[in-house]
Amino acid sequence: MKHMKIITAITIMVIVLSAAVCITAIIPGEGKSYTIMSQWGEEIEIHGRGLYQRESHSYAVQAIAQDWVTLVTGIPLLVISLLMAVKESYRGRLLLTGTLGYFLYTYMSYAFLMTYNNIFLIYVLLFSLSLFGFILSLIDLDINKIKSHIKPGFPRRSTGIFFIFIGIMLLFMWLARIIPTIGTGTAPVGLESYTTLVIQAMDLGIIVPATLIAATALFLKLNIGYALSTVIVLKGATLFSAVTMMAILMKLNGIEVNPAEFAVFPAATLINYIFCFLILRNIK
Repeated sequence: MKHMKIITAITIMVIVLSAAVCITAIIPGEGKSYTIMSQWGEEIEIHGRGLYQRESHSYAVQAIAQDWVTLVTGIPLLVISLLMAVKESYRGRLLLTGTLGYFLYTYMSYAFLMTYNNIFLIYVLLFSLSLFGFILSLIDLDINKIKSHIKPGFPRRSTGIFFIFIGIMLLFMWLARIIPTIGTGTAPVGLESYTTLVIQAMDLGIIVPATLIAATALFLKLNIGYALSTVIVLKGATLFSAVTMMAILMKLNGIEVNPAEFAVFPAATLINYIFCFLILRNIK
């Protein structure tokens, strides 16, 4: 890899900083929840303790779930993939790129959505490091030669179908929240005390197009399809794990969860891990 030294330095910084952020966020802290009136005229419960003391109780629980998944799954995966990539394993390079994609998505959302707190600059730094680490890793994949690393058993068509399902699922799930509020002066479900739908904007603007482009490229046997597919499933495995953990912790904390989402995301997580295994097994 042409940029391996830079990617290694960036990845080590992401590992150290994200571990510190996760541990800081998981510590409960003192205080108690309280209620405020949002700009939409809704009563919102604020978490009131720890790093996420100014977040809504619902979002704080979700963020803590994400931090646990990052600490227990994301960081170890980043360490393993970096060690593999340093040894010039193409599978390791793909794994590293996909995992950096997860950190990019995570800390982009934290930087843009999280209520301002004492480690805002760390969020921005992690967002920046993950972004440039992801770009450099993607460049170093040498997409023009990727087919030489693909075995005949690569699940091209089934992966493409899975991507279409994920893209359409996210599209309709988020539009179902947004469209009914247009022109009504009401807030979408889940907006709470925040000003806009950051996660939905990221999913609709990045994830949905990426899955549909990757699916089309796989059906056409294009190099970019093989590259994107590995990145998407690896990122999806960690991200869906985080969303599933969010739903579980929300249930345990008595927070209302959409029954359809509670059923769909764990299933999508399991299927995503199956595709991770099938794809990585078929890369030389």
